[in-house]
Amino acid sequence: MIRYDKVTVHFQGETSPMVVRGVAELAKSHFPESGDPALQIIEVPFRPAGKALTKGLFDLELNLARPSEIDYLVLQEGEEKRKAEVEDLFEDWDWQSS
Repeated sequence: MIRYDKVTVHFQGETSPMVVRGVAELAKSHFPESGDPALQIIEVPFRPAGKALTKGLFDLELNLARPSEIDYLVLQEGEEKRKAEVEDLFEDWDWQSS
């Protein structure tokens, strides 16, 4: 169920990067209150070995980032790292006019 071991979102300006481990999916989304476009990083809940899953099957952590503030992302699968831009992930998403 984990697609990326780690996703690091690097923002424009001096905002610190957002690091999300155990990422199940990257998706197009919107911020709940404003409706502005958002990159949604869906995180699989961490479960230590031998521990029962205390959260529900669909209780995933959601992380939202504004595409207009993202400089680039680093997608990591095992030891392999790939640098990507939002446009590389969603060619058909014109988030600037959303």
